[in-house]
Amino acid sequence: MLRVKEIAIMKAESELDNGIKALNIGNIGKARVCARRACFEVINFWLQDHKEFKWGNNAISFLEAVRDENSFPIEIREAAKRLTVKVDQNFSTGFKENPVDDAKTIIQYFLTYYK
Repeated sequence: MLRVKEIAIMKAESELDNGIKALNIGNIGKARVCARRACFEVINFWLQDHKEFKWGNNAISFLEAVRDENSFPIEIREAAKRLTVKVDQNFSTGFKENPVDDAKTIIQYFLTYYK
């Protein structure tokens, strides 16, 4: 039987794979959605042992909380910022971005510093 952590990782990896596929066909919007979902899976797992954080219940609220939490390293907060910034009328974020890389950065942090 798979443990909760392994399930979260598998779901995150599936979303990252979908995000890479979206990037390969130039669909940055879908890649951002997949990246956010991947982060959600791992952060949601992490929050099970960090009940002191009340971050809502969806990917955006989790990432906004990470972005605003000064105890996290700047590169983690900046990656979360890029994943949460709203697109403009031209569907641009104003960043040179790779949302999958940002998600991988966040996920690695939460898996490495699990406790």
